[in-house]
Amino acid sequence: DSTRVQQRFMLDTPALRVDVDPQFQIYRRLSPLETAPALSKALGASRVLIVTPAGGEAQYAGLVQAWRADGVEVVADNQLEQLPADKAVWLLGAGNKFAPLVDAALKPWGAAFDAKGLHTADETFAAGNRSFVVGVRHPGNPASVVILVSAPSAAASAALARKLPHYGKYSWLVFAGDDATN
Repeated sequence: DSTRVQQRFMLDTPALRVDVDPQFQIYRRLSPLETAPALSKALGASRVLIVTPAGGEAQYAGLVQAWRADGVEVVADNQLEQLPADKAVWLLGAGNKFAPLVDAALKPWGAAFDAKGLHTADETFAAGNRSFVVGVRHPGNPASVVILVSAPSAAASAALARKLPHYGKYSWLVFAGDDATN
């Protein structure tokens, strides 16, 4: 609920400039475009969709089981034509049919994600035995997020299920091995 404040000033000469809160000390609600697409937006969402890769559900079964709760829907990627805009989305697997959406959203930042790994403006992390977590704005709803989780094994996936809730402020993470060492 916003409050509108109106103030009139009488000046002897025309104003050359008016600064309202130049040090940004008044609290305001940030636009979704002013905040990072952090994991916390998906971890704290009331409506969540987990999209598993068709044929690769077993690799992510531990993560899905750990995160299945009220408000969380799970579907295989081949059961969707597009991602719903009214839910935070977790895409599981680099081979997920929606993974290219994440790659496309990274391009303006000089980054890329594909089955070979994560490429930032400064570094390249080859896939191999690494897990990747990459958050981007939802293409159909900039107030929401799409988070891609790619793990090299079922053990790494289960380890990520336990660890990711502790990394809520991040938009991208890289882990190594089955124990998902950051």
